[in-house]
Amino acid sequence: MTEKSAIVQLLGERAVLLPLLLADAVTANDRLKLRLTMLQEAVSHARHPEQKPRSFDSERRQYDTMIADARTLVADRIAAFCV
Repeated sequence: MTEKSAIVQLLGERAVLLPLLLADAVTANDRLKLRLTMLQEAVSHARHPEQKPRSFDSERRQYDTMIADARTLVADRIAAFCV
């Protein structure tokens, strides 16, 4: 949590933080789902090595683009979007 966020929370204005917290939660959920899907694919390939494994090239390119396009908004705020 950033210093500004901690101050807002300390002042009791937690509702102000809700959009930021929700955005962080959605991003974390997306990363978790992708990683779990990749683990499921690894298990499937280990059990059926004769089948061609699914490619995650598209997902990797999306993350590469998100990283390359990330920008600093202010000192402790970064904008990074994954479409």
